[in-house]
Amino acid sequence: MIKTLSQSSITNDIKYTSMSAGNIPSSEYLIETALLSGSTSFADFDVSTLSSTYRHFQIVFVGRTARAAGTDPLMIRFNSESSAVYSSHSMSGLGSGTPGSTFHSTITTWILAADAIGNAIGDSNRVSNAIIDILDPFDPNKFTTIRGLAGMSGSDDPRTVILTSGAWRKTDPVTTIRVMTFSGSNFLNNSRISLYGVV
Repeated sequence: MIKTLSQSSITNDIKYTSMSAGNIPSSEYLIETALLSGSTSFADFDVSTLSSTYRHFQIVFVGRTARAAGTDPLMIRFNSESSAVYSSHSMSGLGSGTPGSTFHSTITTWILAADAIGNAIGDSNRVSNAIIDILDPFDPNKFTTIRGLAGMSGSDDPRTVILTSGAWRKTDPVTTIRVMTFSGSNFLNNSRISLYGVV
């Protein structure tokens, strides 16, 4: 519970339903979960009929990929758009060393949605987690933007947390969302991607 400066009574507490304290309280609803069988490198979500229901979306990923070395970032494309109309930025917090920041040119064909996704060979029981917010996907007056937070730990890669942000540099309403691996490697069995709607 968070008390505002203008409230003095103990009975006037404000309860927030998410960690976005200070924003207008919102509700999140599970729309769909893709349970990945190890035979695909992407998951598609059709949101074409949801513009009057949700204001934002959130993607929750738990799993890892079959890539043989290094981390395997998650990428996003909207509306099957594969031309160079995306921009991304990432900032990493390392388990050792100093933090890093990388800018990806606007001439990319995807948004870097989440980094620090584990592979098939390092620490066999390690699973990565990521939360990706897709903001205002139906607003025709602005670019659709994303923010992502992902983390993992393991002996083969010291990175522990990665913060990402990006934009689809078009104002078209989003109708489809594709979440895919950077390397093209398949997700491993029991990985899952869940899509939530935020009102």
